[in-house]
Amino acid sequence: TCGTKFVSCGPVGGALRVTSLDLETAARDNTTLSLDVGLTVLQNLTGLTFLRSPAEVYGDLELLNSLTQLMHLSLTGPGITGSMNTLVLFPQLRFLSLRNTMVGGSIAALGQLTALEVLSIQGPSGASGVANPSTEHPSVRSAITGPVASLHGLRALRALNLQSIDVSGELEDMGRPSLQELRLLYLPYVVGSPGPSFKSLSTLMIKDLPNVRVPLIALNDMPHLKILSLIRVQVTGSVQGLQGLGLEHLVL
Repeated sequence: TCGTKFVSCGPVGGALRVTSLDLETAARDNTTLSLDVGLTVLQNLTGLTFLRSPAEVYGDLELLNSLTQLMHLSLTGPGITGSMNTLVLFPQLRFLSLRNTMVGGSIAALGQLTALEVLSIQGPSGASGVANPSTEHPSVRSAITGPVASLHGLRALRALNLQSIDVSGELEDMGRPSLQELRLLYLPYVVGSPGPSFKSLSTLMIKDLPNVRVPLIALNDMPHLKILSLIRVQVTGSVQGLQGLGLEHLVL
């Protein structure tokens, strides 16, 4: 029903259509509600600009190919399948979250989504908090690969969260002047150190990136940094070197 907490409507092409659908909140607030449905039921909602679905929903991303007006897309659960390449069908996306899905392919496809402001991808182990899926759960493998340098075109990106996927490349390639939040967890093929391209960061959280080295002295080039967490990465230098920063949260 339009005008509820979970469904919003608006004029699209001269008609009143559903523009926002928050199935995740609907499932959380109503535990008796069954949302074990396929993405096919959404195909005719061509006016949608906001879609958030819980783990019960299933289907291939291709089933959403008619929803070209999407600006916010959040999908959760292993029932969501398909190729990263399908995401280029949604050129207006500003927010993209894939959590614990079975979507696969190269992250390079996202380089075409130049309107993206928030990008969050958690691999199959990311939602369960597994630190090292290849050793603790060898049957769980990320199907998302590719060079992080391919995201260079995302000039509007403000927040980047990558967890338990097999992307590769230099840490510095994730930086850009617009980036304010960076959260990275278990990316074994990412190497290097933060550099000048991270100067706008207010949040930097890195965990289980064994090939990343963070000289604490270099963080003084991030004057806006408020939240800093570095766990199981190569940290060099003295904490005293951070005294010039206005940190509100520090974990080393």
